Amino acid sequence: MTIVKTKILAALFSTGLIAFLALVVMDTHLTDAKIEAFLENQQHNQTLSELGKYQKEERRRLCKGMYHIVTYTAKGTRSEARHGYVEIEGYMVPDIFVCLSYRDGAVVSLTRSNLWGDDGYWPSLEVVLPEKRGAPLTVKEKIKGWRISQDVPSNLPGDWVFVKWKNGSACVSAKKLKNFAETMDLPTITREGTERPLRKLLRD
Repeated sequence: MTIVKTKILAALFSTGLIAFLALVVMDTHLTDAKIEAFLENQQHNQTLSELGKYQKEERRRLCKGMYHIVTYTAKGTRSEARHGYVEIEGYMVPDIFVCLSYRDGAVVSLTRSNLWGDDGYWPSLEVVLPEKRGAPLTVKEKIKGWRISQDVPSNLPGDWVFVKWKNGSACVSAKKLKNFAETMDLPTITREGTERPLRKLLRD
C-alpha cells in the first residue's frame, strides 16, 4: 500500500468521510503534504480545550490582562496556517465576535479561504471604541455586567470590553465576558471559508 493510500485511509477514519470527500472534490491533485495539512487542520479545529497540546503556543501581551496566542498547522510548509486566539483576564474568547477592544488592545476576526494563511483573532489598529458616548451605566447594568448598545457609556469602567458581532455590539465587564457569551449564544464565526471575514462590518 502506498504512502498516499495509507494517509487517505487515515483521513477517512480520523476526520470523517464527508470532510475528506470535500477535499477530494476541491483538489484533484492531492499530495502527501496536502493530506497532512488537511489532517492537522481537522485536528486543530476539534476543540479549543486542546489548544497547545500538539502545537507550541506563542503568547504576546497586547495590554494588561489581554494576550494574543498563535498556534500553527503544517508549519514550515507551503500550507502553513496560523491560528489566532485572544485571552482576556484568563478567559479564552470564543469565535463569535467580529472585533473587540479591551483597554489598549484590539483584535479582528479573520477567516481563511485556503489551507494556508491566518484565521481567528488578530491584533488590529482598525478597531477603536465608537466616538459616540451614550448614557452612563446604571447600577443594575453594572451588577449585570453588560449593556447591549452601539455607543459607549459615558462612565465605562476601564476593565470593560467593547465587542461587536454580525448584528450588534455591547460593552461587557471582563469578569462577565464568559457569562455574556453563554447567555447570548451567538453563532460561531468559521475559521475556514470562501470569503474574507466581515470587513464591511468594521466600517459600519
